[in-house]
Amino acid sequence: MNSTMFTFTHGVPWIHVVPALFAVVVALLYLRTKWMYVKIVLAILWLLLLPNTIYIFTDLDRFVHQWGSGNLTQHIAWTLQYSCLGVIGLVTYLVAFLPFEQILLLRKVSKTNQIVAIILLNFFVAFGVVLGKVAYINSYVVFTQPTKVFSSVIAIVTSFNLWSFLVLFWILCNLVYFLFRRFLLDRSKQLV
Repeated sequence: MNSTMFTFTHGVPWIHVVPALFAVVVALLYLRTKWMYVKIVLAILWLLLLPNTIYIFTDLDRFVHQWGSGNLTQHIAWTLQYSCLGVIGLVTYLVAFLPFEQILLLRKVSKTNQIVAIILLNFFVAFGVVLGKVAYINSYVVFTQPTKVFSSVIAIVTSFNLWSFLVLFWILCNLVYFLFRRFLLDRSKQLV
C-alpha cells in the first residue's frame, strides 16, 4: 500500500459509520412501514442501534492521541477525516431520531412532555454509548450475550467514574439534539 494512501486511512475508525448508517436505515424503514408488527420489530432494532450514531463522537479522542505522532500531511488528513466523522455522527444521530419525533407528533404530546421524553431517550442513548465505549458491547450482543450486557450494566451503575462519563455524554446528547432539533424538524418532510 502506498504510504500517502495509508496516511489517509490509518487509525481512523471508519468502521463505526456502518452501525450508524444501519440506525438511519432502520429509522427510515420504520417511518415508511404501515404494518404494526414490522413497526414493533423495527422500533426494537432502532432503539438498540440509535446509540451507534452519536457514538462516533467518542472516536474523536483518537484524533488527540494520534496528533503527537504525525507529520503535517497526516495532521491535515486526520483533521479532514475526523471532521467528516463528526459530521456523519451528527447527521446520523439527528436523522435516526426522526421515528421518535413522529411518535411524539402522532400522540400529540405536549411541548413540555416532548422535552422530557427526548431528555429521557438521550439518557438511554448515553448509556448505550458508555456500554459500547467502556464495555465494548455492540448492539447485537443484547441478543447473543445478555449476561455480558447485564454484568456491564451493573458495572456502569456501580462506578462513579462511569456515571460521570454517562452524565457528561447525556448532557452532550441533549445539547446537540436541542441545538439542531428545530432545523431537523423543519426539513424532516424532505427526508421521509
